[in-house]
Amino acid sequence: MRRRAALLALLVTACRSGGAPAPGPAPAPRGVIVVCGKRFPTAAPVVPWFAAGGHDAYRTEAGADGAPAGPRYRPVRRAPAFADGRGDESALERLRRTVDLLVLHYDVCGTSRRCFRVLQEERGLSVHFLLDVDGTIYQTLDLQEEAWHARQANPRSIGVEIAQIGAYPPDAAEPLARWYDTTGAAPRLCLPEDSGVLHAAGASLRPARAELLSGSIQGEPLVQYDFTPEQYASLAELAASLTRIFPRLSLEVPRDASGAVRTDALSDAELAAFHGVLGHCHVSADKIDPGPAFDWESWLAEARRRASPSPRARRTEPAPPLLVAGRPPSSPPRRARFARAERSERGSRRGAFRPEGLSARGRGGADPGARSSRRARRAESPVGRRRSAMQSFTQMLQEVLPHEVVAVLTSSTAVLIALVSLVVVALASCRIAAKAGYHASLGLLVLVPVANVMLFLTLAFSRWPVEQELRSLRHVEKAVRRADQRHLQRVA
Repeated sequence: MRRRAALLALLVTACRSGGAPAPGPAPAPRGVIVVCGKRFPTAAPVVPWFAAGGHDAYRTEAGADGAPAGPRYRPVRRAPAFADGRGDESALERLRRTVDLLVLHYDVCGTSRRCFRVLQEERGLSVHFLLDVDGTIYQTLDLQEEAWHARQANPRSIGVEIAQIGAYPPDAAEPLARWYDTTGAAPRLCLPEDSGVLHAAGASLRPARAELLSGSIQGEPLVQYDFTPEQYASLAELAASLTRIFPRLSLEVPRDASGAVRTDALSDAELAAFHGVLGHCHVSADKIDPGPAFDWESWLAEARRRASPSPRARRTEPAPPLLVAGRPPSSPPRRARFARAERSERGSRRGAFRPEGLSARGRGGADPGARSSRRARRAESPVGRRRSAMQSFTQMLQEVLPHEVVAVLTSSTAVLIALVSLVVVALASCRIAAKAGYHASLGLLVLVPVANVMLFLTLAFSRWPVEQELRSLRHVEKAVRRADQRHLQRVA
């Protein structure tokens, strides 16, 4: 009632205002990664370039700050999989054979909006993803395009620009003082006015670790604040989703002989042999991003956890269908009943011992005594008595008649034919006796039962091959069910 009253009030208000209110902007599509025109779902907060608030790197006009007109990317990747010209392979499959690197950068701009403006308007470069300080991810290009972000790694890589002001030598760290407020208990980002609208409400805007971190990249000592927890979480989910789309992309990083993450650039041979996640510093010797503060080990552990299916996800995966005479059951309730019947039949065949008071599943429930009492009550009901009488009648017929005749006599079709025949004979006999006399009606009474007997015998011996075929089908069905159950046990 409240909903109806609210709807009525809304209609009245619209009518008074002279028409319906203007529709608001459509919600931005989120949670998809676009690859070769196809949308792949992801739990990462991805905003594509065609959505409201997205960043479109397909723009080709000249930049206001010096970038020349034209595309900032290469439409076709310079990879062997795209140059071999296979006509029987889709663009998505060629891309899956090509992409095996995920390159991480920091943008030295502080926010994704400023980073996109610098790439598009000043430098004429591009990157596939921008990761903002609140964890929002902006996809600027379809992943089949070759973005210009990592030189020789461009043809086989996907690039991510993480919004952060960057790392600096200890004696030149003035930008850190401008971008971080350290007056409180923990440092907090000081965003400029043109940083753009952040999508994630309640973002912390604080580094994941409060202290100023130091380390050496390319042999140079640097200091840097950590990335935000929202950035780590979104990047882990994005990497997990990308590994599901691209099978050659693994969640591994370059390591030295001791197992630690490398802080220098890979050689050409090492880069060609590597498949996984790496920083821009691993691609070019003159680069230091993502810097010494990036927590590789914790982030990798989180990305691997998100990439591997959870126990709940494994339980909810669809199981192979159960076959009934070569066909799956038609409905979920029927499949459930079929599975329960199969478990019960397996248990009875095994003759396994069950403690008293436990059901066939072994998890509690009605005991065997209660089941026996229920069966006894059903047998004493009117339906149970009629069923037992029919079974006794069938057993008596089987002792004196062949099996095929008994099958016809006890079928519902035979009973219906017999009843209709008796009614027709009775009515016809009365009519003939009234008009033609006693002898004609007596002849009809004899002729009709004989015809019924001939009909029953014809049905019986025509039904015999069908019964044999049904028996063989039942044997095949049992074999198929046993094979399916063994397969399900192996999968479980």
